[in-house]
Amino acid sequence: MSKAVFASLAACLPLGAALCFVAPAASSAPGASSAPSASSVTGGEACRQAALDQSVAAEGRRELFFAVLEGLYADGVSNEAVDAVLANDPASGLPLNLVKGCPICMPAYDAFRAYRARPASSFKTELGDGLAADLEAQLVSGSADARFAISGKLVQGWIERRFDARRLSPDERAAWARVMKGWREKGMAQLENLRSLEQPGVFAARKSCSMCDAANAACGR
Repeated sequence: MSKAVFASLAACLPLGAALCFVAPAASSAPGASSAPSASSVTGGEACRQAALDQSVAAEGRRELFFAVLEGLYADGVSNEAVDAVLANDPASGLPLNLVKGCPICMPAYDAFRAYRARPASSFKTELGDGLAADLEAQLVSGSADARFAISGKLVQGWIERRFDARRLSPDERAAWARVMKGWREKGMAQLENLRSLEQPGVFAARKSCSMCDAANAACGR
């Protein structure tokens, strides 16, 4: 295969596939077969990791959304607790406990909103009984820092539950860890943007994103 033909083929492939499509080495023996080996086509370990990362990136937001929504239902979280998590910062008008535009925060935010708008359940007794009394109290009437920390811990537990239920392999967990690390970097960039607002409010003192910390901690189990 000529270099020009190889380049045109690679350009037509998706990014992940193009990275894994390795040109066959030229043979020094006249008449030798130019067919690439299976290992050269697949790209080996780097290609396998790239494919796993692409899969996680494609499904990541959906999985985070359902992890949080399922956790809210399973624990039977009260509307008062949800309202505390969704509360807005008076100065900036933005959600206090999440970072707007963060790829980890926004699926969690949408899940809290979807749960808050849920219809009445016909099988309430099969759902959770609510958060522990001390957690409920800290969310509803505790300090802003306490709500921020507890919100993240709750989400971490719900993501861990979903990962356990899916029985992720070590390689799949490693792929989630790589993707979530990249998404946390994007979330922290968004947090930096919020700190630069004319009225940053509570975000002026924020050094981390609780939902990003939650997702990354869940991947590290």
